[in-house]
Amino acid sequence: MDNKKLKKILTSPETIKEITVGGAFLGFGYMLMPEIITGIIKNNLPFIIGGGMVSISALGMLLNKDTSIEKKIDQVFKNIGLCVKGENDEKMYPELIKKFKTYYGEKLIYSLPPGITDYDIIEKSREIQIAINGETEIWEQNGNLHIKAYLHELKSIYKMPHPTKIMEQEEFKDIDFENDYKLPVVLGKSRAGYEILDVADAPQILFGGTTGSGKTNLFRVIALNLIYNKALFDKDVKLFIIDVKRNLGFLRQHAEFCFEYDHVEKTVNHIKKEMDKRYSYFDHIGIDDIEDIPAEEKSKFPRLVLMIDEFGGISPNLATGDEKARRRGIVYKIADIVNRGRGCGCHVIIGTQRPDKDTMETGDMKANTPVKLAFKTETPQDSGVILNNGMAYLIPEDMPGRSIIKGKGIQRQLQVYELNLKNARKMLPENVDTKPELQKSDRKDGEIDLGGN
Repeated sequence: MDNKKLKKILTSPETIKEITVGGAFLGFGYMLMPEIITGIIKNNLPFIIGGGMVSISALGMLLNKDTSIEKKIDQVFKNIGLCVKGENDEKMYPELIKKFKTYYGEKLIYSLPPGITDYDIIEKSREIQIAINGETEIWEQNGNLHIKAYLHELKSIYKMPHPTKIMEQEEFKDIDFENDYKLPVVLGKSRAGYEILDVADAPQILFGGTTGSGKTNLFRVIALNLIYNKALFDKDVKLFIIDVKRNLGFLRQHAEFCFEYDHVEKTVNHIKKEMDKRYSYFDHIGIDDIEDIPAEEKSKFPRLVLMIDEFGGISPNLATGDEKARRRGIVYKIADIVNRGRGCGCHVIIGTQRPDKDTMETGDMKANTPVKLAFKTETPQDSGVILNNGMAYLIPEDMPGRSIIKGKGIQRQLQVYELNLKNARKMLPENVDTKPELQKSDRKDGEIDLGGN
């Protein structure tokens, strides 16, 4: 028998279990019947000594078995041949120079031999993630390679607490939601911890996935968060919802809710005109961002959030003739809000099964959406449309709410809070004014009630 097979047998859980149980029985037997056990030991001393040495050897090999993260990463480097040749043709691999334990797992810093770049390793990040049974973020800094290894377990369900209770959780004790965020939305959990998205800081959000993967549930989570921004922090926000499937009708009292195309057109025109008026006002007073508005004027400029559930439902491709041209005009107005809205406080959240070129109608809309979130997709190509990679296709079909969030240099798995319709209705606050008032039809362009009152 070769050494590898012997080591495998000696260090197997079954062998260790048998040795442990045998030792326990022998110990108890000696305490109860010392004379009998002593006689047995004398008659079988060579076997007992030999067995003890084998046990010690097995235990030592088990304890010395190196399962550290850096060893697993080093093995990946070797297996994929990620090395260059040195002066004497020796193989040079990335070398670990620092390692830190963190709340999310570990952080490792490597020096890179000449000829290997961070991009070479980023391309192999999937192999590293599988090896460590976790997720990674990889980047270059000051000539060194930095790897964050996220090792926490990610469960398949996290039920959304009441929004008033979310901020009370231990993980948020050092976070000042009122001052550190403009429009905070707690989406759920990743291996890095709770994922908090500032809608105002990441102004446009695009997400997609197959039917039943969790898109409408995500809309409920976002809407409840935004409504409670007003209720908890007095952050003024007005909600507009375009929902041709009427999945979000329970929000009618808190948002301008529309599902018929005439109402959709009126709503989009309203936001577009307000956006244009805001920028005209900014030019007049010499500013270029809503954050620079004089304090005494801020109440006139609430954040406007347009949420579109299933963007394909308003696609021009669903119409013909004059109606097709009309819808194309509305879609381009939405694209204009996506492209220019952040600076004046107008934000768009778009959900669709497949945000391809035909659905989005203009490539600029996707390009100007910095935060993208993909649920399970039917094909790697569908995932690529959202994320520019196939990771969303790899999400298990029986895991609704699991998604890939990408933005601001990160990409990681996210389990969105579970929030069914019944619980969402119960959580809605009373007397919270987040519903805007559309301008009257006899108003001219520019004559817009910015406060929505």
